[in-house]
Amino acid sequence: MVIALLGGLAVVGSWIIFGRRRVLRRVLKVDLEAIHAEAKKVENQDFFRKIQEQLRQQRKENDGTHGG
Repeated sequence: MVIALLGGLAVVGSWIIFGRRRVLRRVLKVDLEAIHAEAKKVENQDFFRKIQEQLRQQRKENDGTHGG
């Protein structure tokens, strides 16, 4: 009976350990996907910011040449 109890505990313990690893992998995968999505947003925002700055500079240059 003690051997059966120890065997059962071993099975339950291994199930908990390996089950948590699977869940942990899923969580990590979701976190990585979220990080990639946020990185894309930041890159897009930075890209648009640079374009807006370039457009402002072009407007200033055009206003300077046409205004005089």
